[in-house]
Amino acid sequence: MSENDEVVEVVSVRRRPPREGAERHFWTFDETYQDRLTSFVSEIAPTLGAQPYTPESLGAVEALFLGRVQAPEDLDDGGNRAFFLDVLRYVGETLLRTCGGEWEWEELWESGGPGAGLPFVRVDAPTGYLQGGTVDMYATLTGAAAARTGHYFRDLVTAVLASFGDAGPLRRSSGWQAMGVDDPTATNPALREYLADHQARLDAFTTDAAAGNLRLDYTEESLHRLEAVLLEAYPDRPELEADFDTPFVQGAARYVAETFTRIAGGRIDIVDPSVLTRPPHPNDKLPYVQRVHDDGEASSIHWVGAVLTAAVRANTVGKGPRAVLPRTGDTLRKRLHRYAQDRH
Repeated sequence: MSENDEVVEVVSVRRRPPREGAERHFWTFDETYQDRLTSFVSEIAPTLGAQPYTPESLGAVEALFLGRVQAPEDLDDGGNRAFFLDVLRYVGETLLRTCGGEWEWEELWESGGPGAGLPFVRVDAPTGYLQGGTVDMYATLTGAAAARTGHYFRDLVTAVLASFGDAGPLRRSSGWQAMGVDDPTATNPALREYLADHQARLDAFTTDAAAGNLRLDYTEESLHRLEAVLLEAYPDRPELEADFDTPFVQGAARYVAETFTRIAGGRIDIVDPSVLTRPPHPNDKLPYVQRVHDDGEASSIHWVGAVLTAAVRANTVGKGPRAVLPRTGDTLRKRLHRYAQDRH
């Protein structure tokens, strides 16, 4: 079913669809979100006059919107329906990137009323993630069409942003792109504790290594030297994973994370076990690194536990009694290069 077919039952009829229809539309919305947004931005970029997904760009988007939609009846046109959803995505994505939050659908479907079943944004608040209430995007767009001020969208985003006060939002989020938290230590006590003695623990680890003739100086070459030690100590991944809690592996993980960020930028983070909503994973015991760019977009997460286990993994070939291939000894450096090149 095409997107136009989906929005006919949700937007044009302007009444609450069956639950399964609303849920189906939401997942279609989610699956096509990135492609539709990037296509829309590509079309309107020459008219934006500002960086995409910023409050400053919303005036141009609203001007385009007001030129196409003046009353709910205008949505009876299939082209306008698709355009309506493009603008809905864009305003919502700008809200997410400015103030933090997530797309949802169910609560407003349950409440009924115009636009019930369309996605909405649940925003963050100073008190925590997703605690700022709901922003009905259908009502936002139809309100802008009725008010015709030309700054309705920007006023909304500015008002939500102002609710955070001087401290600013807890994070910047996105409907499709990993985004970096401005200050992860502000919301992650486990990270604050981890970083409190980070340099002291690094100094102790590198000093102990030097006593064993292992020179660790935060260079690519030092990763090669550390990997040689790991290969000598661990014949395969399970043995290393079993040692994730030991001082040596904890120190090695801390050193690898620090070396990655010194060479390729980014920052160190760690999972806060108190807020996990999934089963814990062995990698949660060790830090991860992530590069965050000026526009707030972040690279994928690079788990240091996965980096270490990749270095010692015993690769086998053949069937039956399988031969073990020689381990290369340059996995840590290759993973560093992959991290450095990871834009998204």
